[in-house]
Amino acid sequence: MTSTPTLTRPVLQSARRRLRLWPLPVAVVTVVTLIGFTTATLNGDELATLSAARRSLPDLWTLAQNIDGHFLPYYVFMHVWLKFGHSELWLRLPSLIAIAVATGFLADLGRRAHTALTGLIAGLLFALLPTTSYFAAFARSYSFAAAAVVFSFWALHRATGRRDRGPWLLYGLSVALIPCTHLFAVLTLPAHLIFARGERRVLFGLATGAVPAAALGLLGYGERHAISWIQQRGPDVLLKFPDMVAGAALPGLILFILALTALLHPHLLRRSPHPAASQGPIQAVAHAQAEERAGERPETASGAHAGERPGTAPGAQARERPETAPGTQAGSQPTAQAGALAGPRAESRTRAEAGARDGAEAGAQAGSEAGAQAGARARAEAGARTAGRTAGPPAPLPWILAWLLLPPPLLLAISHLLTPAYVDRYLFVTAPALALAAALALSELAKAPAIAALAVVTTAASAVPQHADIREPNGRFDNIPWAISRLDPAPGDALVYGQSQIRAGFLYYARRGTLPDDVLLQQSAPAATGFGYPEARDTAEALQGRDRVWAIWRGSRTKAQSLPRMRSLDEAGFTMKDSWQSGDTPGLTVALFVRNTKEGPGGGNLPGPDDWTG
Repeated sequence: MTSTPTLTRPVLQSARRRLRLWPLPVAVVTVVTLIGFTTATLNGDELATLSAARRSLPDLWTLAQNIDGHFLPYYVFMHVWLKFGHSELWLRLPSLIAIAVATGFLADLGRRAHTALTGLIAGLLFALLPTTSYFAAFARSYSFAAAAVVFSFWALHRATGRRDRGPWLLYGLSVALIPCTHLFAVLTLPAHLIFARGERRVLFGLATGAVPAAALGLLGYGERHAISWIQQRGPDVLLKFPDMVAGAALPGLILFILALTALLHPHLLRRSPHPAASQGPIQAVAHAQAEERAGERPETASGAHAGERPGTAPGAQARERPETAPGTQAGSQPTAQAGALAGPRAESRTRAEAGARDGAEAGAQAGSEAGAQAGARARAEAGARTAGRTAGPPAPLPWILAWLLLPPPLLLAISHLLTPAYVDRYLFVTAPALALAAALALSELAKAPAIAALAVVTTAASAVPQHADIREPNGRFDNIPWAISRLDPAPGDALVYGQSQIRAGFLYYARRGTLPDDVLLQQSAPAATGFGYPEARDTAEALQGRDRVWAIWRGSRTKAQSLPRMRSLDEAGFTMKDSWQSGDTPGLTVALFVRNTKEGPGGGNLPGPDDWTG
């Protein structure tokens, strides 16, 4: 008679954990991001990507030795990518792909760490964050950094407890990838030590990642003048972290509260044994079969031998383990009890007695040696799903909270110890952790699916205004097409840029011949050591014979007073006649200057904070 293993709760949890739901959040983040994907115009950072990627590889190396050296791997990738196009959509598409990858791995990481529902909620929450949409449509490496960080945690979870080398080699590769996407993404690595406490091989992966991190870090430190514009921040900046990481105050607050409520569930703070570690042989075999039906491949050991009678192993196991099966004679009451103990979830006493009779009969026919072999096979079946692992999965909450909460104070410490470097977007790599921590709390609730759906809908609804803002033409604060539309040049008008590097955006968007004469430009290519363009030093000489000058600069109208080029325009005898400023600061300012009719030296004609002409 064949016995049917009963699926215990750990087995059912394992089966639910194996559900693959990651395609849904990947589809959601793709659809949401593509709405208004190119509405917001390219800003200065994205134009820097365009400028760098258009250069030859030797010129890229020259640039990296002077500025943005830690972006060199990303620039090399974009150099190849832009061989096939230069449109806004094509320029931003790699970021969307990276965010989709991050979302998929996050959903699967949540499944591995807890349940398939946890992964689904985490993926959906991350997909609906305004920051996710922003960086998915942003031609910089921040979305790549998020993908690399999520992938590293996924690879670590897959490798932890494994004896074979393959998963650990993949983990080492994932860690090495992190600093190649963004240098400050390595601030998530301390959470790896919390994840794999007692696992020495994690040090190998961290050492592998330390090589590119050290090289790019030294290169970046030598170029710290490039971030001299960053102002020093105090500890109070950490209070704005929920708003920053979510991209909106209310969704950030909701998710942070949810994440902290996960602390109310102590079992999320404890390491769990492997689901089959505490089961008997029949339960372990059932666990293995359930996982096989759910689609997971065997790790290192095979399943039950073909043609073996299910009742044989329990009988042999009962003889081999007298402490659990004291009876040895066929048909005796103790032997029947041993059969029942070998399968504690047996559906009836009749099945237990049948298993005992089959086991005793097989033992009598095969002898003691054959019985030992049958017992060994039973133990192999019981360890079929755990033979490749040395421990159960780590407790999910400690490493998730470390991933979320450690990078901000670490970046602030770097800012005070080395050089000011605290910028909100450098911490986007913590956004997946916020979604995962909130999902962990939601999936622990009594009616998790309904409450989780409500939380996802509430988060998405509260973020709608911010989603709309980042999809406006001025969503990146550099509305260059708007600035071009403000220009109304007459024949002979000149054009002066307050910052030389913003010229790249106007050359990208303006139709040929529609801009005023760029009288200061000395060569069409940007400087080899930066993103600015070589310009004539003497503004007055370059403007001889010109009576009207259009000027454009990044910043407010009063920013002109702090720009050397605008001051030189003032000193050359020109006065601002009209000006226009795009929406939110810093924005762009367009102004029309006319030559003074008064005799004598110029100067002192730039507007102050109380002046406004347009």
